[in-house]
Amino acid sequence: MFKGRSREPVCFCVESLRQEKSFSIDSLEIQYGLHVCILYSTKPLSDSDWHDIGGRIRTSANGMILHVGTSSSYNDAAKLRQAYLDAKLACSLGIYNTDRLHYANIQNIQQPEVNILEPFHAIKEPLIHDLQILNMEGALERVHNLFSVLKSQQAAPDQILRVCRWVVESAQKELQEFETLYKGDPHLRLYESIASSMSFSVIERGFTDHLSKILFDIRAHRLEMSGTAVETIKRGISANYNQHADLNTLANMVFLTPSYLSKLFKQETGLTLTDYITEIRLRKAKHLLKNVPDLKIHEIGSEVGYGDPAYFNKLFKHVVGVTPNEYKRISIV
Repeated sequence: MFKGRSREPVCFCVESLRQEKSFSIDSLEIQYGLHVCILYSTKPLSDSDWHDIGGRIRTSANGMILHVGTSSSYNDAAKLRQAYLDAKLACSLGIYNTDRLHYANIQNIQQPEVNILEPFHAIKEPLIHDLQILNMEGALERVHNLFSVLKSQQAAPDQILRVCRWVVESAQKELQEFETLYKGDPHLRLYESIASSMSFSVIERGFTDHLSKILFDIRAHRLEMSGTAVETIKRGISANYNQHADLNTLANMVFLTPSYLSKLFKQETGLTLTDYITEIRLRKAKHLLKNVPDLKIHEIGSEVGYGDPAYFNKLFKHVVGVTPNEYKRISIV
């Protein structure tokens, strides 16, 4: 497998191999800058043969940045897919090679066992917490630490892609605005970016830069919204105080996540959303008790959103200090 930043060095090297008389070649361009070649030989290629092929590629590359990976020799056509995967892995590990030409045979690669779930699970909960409170610095530091583990394990691009997807999916779940700001299909964007990158540092920088921009835009949007979001929610509650107040519905009204809205509301009002709704309802209940004496207690409870009379009585006494009946009697007097 040949991979380059552009088609020119790849095509040039493939053509130079075609001049080799000891074997024939089929080649296929998988995507821009990525070629697969199948070498046919009358005998298994020896280490010396692979060395000679490497020398020809090195001469053809002439200092251009190029990653080349080769498989073992197989004499069974059913092994073609395995040969492809071998060459792909050997080629992909060029992201860790600082030389301009990376040339590796799968037989010379000792790939350690990589458990990519482990480093992600180690940061998952604190990462989610940082995303919820939009602690950009903390979230990006955790992602950087995750990449450091991947680099130390020399994770293959497919494994890096999987980890990046987990981070994106966590952000999508915790940040309502993320999907809107992450233009296009995030998984396709990740795949294209990682597949075309020629170094690990470029993969990390590209991912974290884009993630950082989105988090910055979300934080700026929320700071802009925070002055009006709570007032919008308060007006919505006042207008519909007797209906069930679903946190997700309230959060959608102001384009915030439920967890962030809860924190923001408590920060600006000193009350939780539940306490604020209770305050509005009981304020209305006291008004009815005082000014509409013909209404029965259970009717007032139902009117302000409490269909269970026993619960309404208990809550009213807990908050106000007297039962609804006692409050009504005091108010009339």
